[in-house]
Amino acid sequence: MDYSADLTRAHKKISESSPAYRKLAPGIDFPAVVEYIKDLDEMFREIVLPHFDYEDDKLFQEILPLGGPDLILLVEKFKKEHKEMKEKLERVIEISARLWADPAAPQKDKDDLASLCNELIQDLIDHAREEDEKIFPLLRKNL
Repeated sequence: MDYSADLTRAHKKISESSPAYRKLAPGIDFPAVVEYIKDLDEMFREIVLPHFDYEDDKLFQEILPLGGPDLILLVEKFKKEHKEMKEKLERVIEISARLWADPAAPQKDKDDLASLCNELIQDLIDHAREEDEKIFPLLRKNL
């Protein structure tokens, strides 16, 4: 199986997804935030989470025999980041539902939600970049 090609396609698809590089500004209208969160949730559920599952369940198991303790630590780090991003997405969805139920919520709550969304996207971008730099070369060399 060509893991490198699969991962390249998945990372490209993530980077091309609409909310991935669109940041929310503080003070943005809440309806715009709701639309953004729908896009973000869709991107994560259709692309990112299946990709995380693929890496966690298959890819990382395949590459662990190729390295030593450093690779084990790196894989553990990536799995931890997957879990943290999944939890952050759930918080985004939970907070947005709460704010949707109370449109009169303070602007600070809406701005905090926008910041959390931006943090989640930045985490995803940084995570994908590190995988590209540290996992892809190993795959190209060994698989």
